[in-house]
Amino acid sequence: MRFILNPQAGGGRIMARWGAIARLMEDSGVPIDLARTRYPGQATKLAREALLSGVETIVAVGGDGTLHEVVNGFFSEGRAIRPGARLGLIPGGSGSDWARTAGIPSEPAAAIAVLLRGEARPVDVGRVTFRDRRGDRQERHFLNSASVGLSARVAENFGHLPGWLRSPAGYAATGVAGLLRHRGSALSLRVDGERHELDRAGLVVVGNGRYFGGGMEILPSARPDDGRLDLLVAEDRSRLDRVRAMAGVYGGHHTSLPFVTERRVQVVEIEADPAAPLELDGEVPGVTPVRIEVLPAALSFLTWGWRTRR
Repeated sequence: MRFILNPQAGGGRIMARWGAIARLMEDSGVPIDLARTRYPGQATKLAREALLSGVETIVAVGGDGTLHEVVNGFFSEGRAIRPGARLGLIPGGSGSDWARTAGIPSEPAAAIAVLLRGEARPVDVGRVTFRDRRGDRQERHFLNSASVGLSARVAENFGHLPGWLRSPAGYAATGVAGLLRHRGSALSLRVDGERHELDRAGLVVVGNGRYFGGGMEILPSARPDDGRLDLLVAEDRSRLDRVRAMAGVYGGHHTSLPFVTERRVQVVEIEADPAAPLELDGEVPGVTPVRIEVLPAALSFLTWGWRTRR
């Protein structure tokens, strides 16, 4: 196993836990093969180099951003660079939303037990193409979610907070502030070939995991291994409707509201004029136009089993 550790994960709090994690691994008879990141994007490079050198299991140590970078090290132009390689996770970020869907405990000993005795299960991966701020075409892969609208604005504001404020509570506070100020915008969606024009879209989420934003159950019906992604569209109506949606999202009850729709999809294209920011696993790497597609069973992930609703 090659461990890729982001020392900045969770506002740097992961480092307070790393000593205990390393001791538990050594007690289990697994040598520590560790690489630490020093700058944004390096986890992708480290993961790709490890896979090309013959490493069969990569373990991301950090939050959703760290996991996102490591996942991108597994792929090149939509194809796995080492088919059969496995991905594991020791959660340590501010949100760790993918860990919730994947059933990975936050307690180090329990997370390590998943690495050593869990099952490598096939998981779908999202592939997204978009434009960066300079207008150049970019491609990324994700396990959890991509979105356009309110979540991207909140992610931008959250990213400007000092490290000690980057927590689920900090995200919720940033979300409430954004909720009160945000105004929906016109978006054009093409969903599996069908065109939809939205006059006031508040939020569009395409994902593989159930949670985002530090515990919001945004896609309660999502399954990571069903060969599809879940699409949620929330129209922007009154401020009261936004508050109602926010109140229900932590329990996944918002999908019953009349201005929220959810469905399973394979390909989603999003356009906006002016261009709208794209949120991807908590980061904002670029803007629309965006194309998101599913790569079924494209990766093997170590887990006890997915947390899904029946």
